[in-house]
Amino acid sequence: MNNVTCIILAGGKGTRLYPLTKNRAKPAVTFGGRIKLIDIPIHLAKTAKIEDIYILTQYLASSIHEHIDAHYMEDKIELICPNKQENIVFEGTADAIRKNLHIFEPLDTEYFLVLSGDHVYDFDFKKFIDYGIEKNADMLVMCKPVNKTQANRLGILQIDPEYQISNFVEKPQDPNLIETLLVPDTEEVLGSMGIYLFKKETLINLLQEDQREDFGKHLIPSQIKKGKSFAYAYDGYWEDIGTIKTFFQTSLDLTKKDFNLKKKLLSKNFYHLPKPTICTQKLQNSIICEGTKIEAQEIKNTILGIGSVVKKGSLIKDSIILGSHELDKGSIIGENCMIKNTIIDQNVNIGNNVELLNKNNLSEYEDSNLLIKDGIIVVKENASIPDGFSI
Repeated sequence: MNNVTCIILAGGKGTRLYPLTKNRAKPAVTFGGRIKLIDIPIHLAKTAKIEDIYILTQYLASSIHEHIDAHYMEDKIELICPNKQENIVFEGTADAIRKNLHIFEPLDTEYFLVLSGDHVYDFDFKKFIDYGIEKNADMLVMCKPVNKTQANRLGILQIDPEYQISNFVEKPQDPNLIETLLVPDTEEVLGSMGIYLFKKETLINLLQEDQREDFGKHLIPSQIKKGKSFAYAYDGYWEDIGTIKTFFQTSLDLTKKDFNLKKKLLSKNFYHLPKPTICTQKLQNSIICEGTKIEAQEIKNTILGIGSVVKKGSLIKDSIILGSHELDKGSIIGENCMIKNTIIDQNVNIGNNVELLNKNNLSEYEDSNLLIKDGIIVVKENASIPDGFSI
């Protein structure tokens, strides 16, 4: 699809995903045990035959750059990071593109497809692009019907019968306002997914005319006022990985749902590592990645990332061990451990007879080795949990 250029926004700090983002950018967080979040939009763009892909990075950019350089050498992917020597900083999603118009404006392209680097979904973007061309849309916004209880975390659209956008409210908080935004005869609103298709001249003019920083807060409402802005309704699985809770729930969904994404992307052996060694009595609804060694008593509803080791007698349920493509940084879980509702980062050493169960149902907690957020235990990268530890 030579008339479309893809721009992936991957520069945010991901503060709410701490500690997983302490040493890596959010799009560089491992997902499904094998891939990085950034691999999802790249995969979907390539599937739609979009050859030219630009990734805008900023926070801990090297964690993304190293991954792209290692695994996409044959693809036309350009990495753009602000020049620290010139004190350039991307102040927001729109500002990141604006400060690189000297790169984008000369391109021989008709459309820009703008994606986020931290969403989980599966979609054929050819349908989205063809719809935008059919409507002759200056801007096309992908949206998803969601329950009104989720309206306060999304940009909310209103559309006419032709799907032209008539109104946009960013993350409305007032319940009375939300009621006015409902799709007729439902308890749902149309939430923006942060996925946009712009005509080239539309995006360039918009960025030059409106100098504010953010698409959702600022530029999308500005463009809607000009007309010829349409919505595309998506009804599949989609999640914005913004918090520990959404990362945890979305990851565990992979063990329970039959995702096409799971078949297409998560089945790939990116790193050409040896097959897992499995010697366990019970293994149920789990993803077991390359290089793992398992002697556990039971593994259920769990993702064991690359290079993970689980020793005899241990029981792990509803948990995520991120793993690492560097096998010597895979986490090791000792003998006779009990682990539930836990995320374990890479290069973690857990001793014998350890219990990670959140017995006291803590909502928040932190020490040097782990923290609890929304009741979910997160063991920090490089942590060492001693024998007999219990929480």
